[in-house]
Amino acid sequence: MSNEKTIASVFMPVKDEADFIEESLDSLVNQDFPDEKYEVLVVDGKSEDGTREIVEGYTEDYDNIRLVENSEENVSAGRRIGVEESEGDYVIAFSGHSYADEDFVRKLVERLKDADEEIAGVGCRHETPEED
Repeated sequence: MSNEKTIASVFMPVKDEADFIEESLDSLVNQDFPDEKYEVLVVDGKSEDGTREIVEGYTEDYDNIRLVENSEENVSAGRRIGVEESEGDYVIAFSGHSYADEDFVRKLVERLKDADEEIAGVGCRHETPEED
């Protein structure tokens, strides 16, 4: 990561997501939010299908992607680890088999920045592509 302040952290607990992880990460690295202002943490639960190797390739190409170990191997632990490892002011849970619109991070950050102090989270709409 650069020395600039990380505003948002997107974390995704994964295990054996090789079929989906590239498209998922591609959607997150192509955000209309400045790369140096957000990070993507892939919390891997000991994948055995090549997921880890795919993510390692992304960590070489993108400074804002980190691979984090989930030795407990379950999604609940992955979520906890993701939150604990996040450096951003805003923490966004994501899935290793989901894809984000290019304004995903920006819109969530804007909504939280503009929200009443009593608001702790915002959600988003989930859609399944017709071909799926």
